[in-house]
Amino acid sequence: MTAVVSVKLDRPELEGATCNRLGYRPVRACVADAVREHLTAWLRANPTQAKAVLARISPTPRH
Repeated sequence: MTAVVSVKLDRPELEGATCNRLGYRPVRACVADAVREHLTAWLRANPTQAKAVLARISPTPRH
């Protein structure tokens, strides 16, 4: 699953050797909360697709 989230900041703080990670913690937390809220709502509204998504990310038990 891939998501693109666009956040506009006056003075972004980027981390990492290639400056590809947002370092401003309050914004990271806000984005994480928004993604969690909307993804949860989508999963609940689309149970068939949610089951398929979760099956792909959850390891299957081996007997």
